[in-house]
Amino acid sequence: RRLTGKTDYVLIFDRSGSMSGERAKAAASSLVICLEALALMERDIKAAEAEHNIDVDLDIRTAVYTFNDIVDNPKPLSHGLDTKARLDTYSLVASAGGNNADSHVLRMIEEYPDEPGRRRILVMVADGQADDKARCIESTRHLRNRHWEVYGISIGSDDAVALYAPHS
Repeated sequence: RRLTGKTDYVLIFDRSGSMSGERAKAAASSLVICLEALALMERDIKAAEAEHNIDVDLDIRTAVYTFNDIVDNPKPLSHGLDTKARLDTYSLVASAGGNNADSHVLRMIEEYPDEPGRRRILVMVADGQADDKARCIESTRHLRNRHWEVYGISIGSDDAVALYAPHS
């Protein structure tokens, strides 16, 4: 296994009207997979530390945002992933409707203070039908310049692939 030290994972899910139906189901399924994998990773780290009586110096924090007309943050950046937070977030993502607020959620992430020594990974799961594509591209560029790894996962459209290139 590769040790990544201190890492933040920020997961953002589009739940606007263009994501309704099968797209919302695919996004919600992606959410469950991501959150379960991160929760398992945290449990594995704790188990390894306890079994070997060592501190492996891994510190994982996660945050989840969803957006349509408004931005929801059902899981603020923190340690741990409890079952209630995972289920609440799944329900949000699965209930698509309304307009887009892509640029607004990216601006919120831009406000995160720099924390030297932390690896920061942002994953945007969307169809790419952004409210302000130019602002989304600018926010993505700004975050990458601040050493964020920004990835786009496109659901049902190639628009998100273009919007979050080259890592989409």
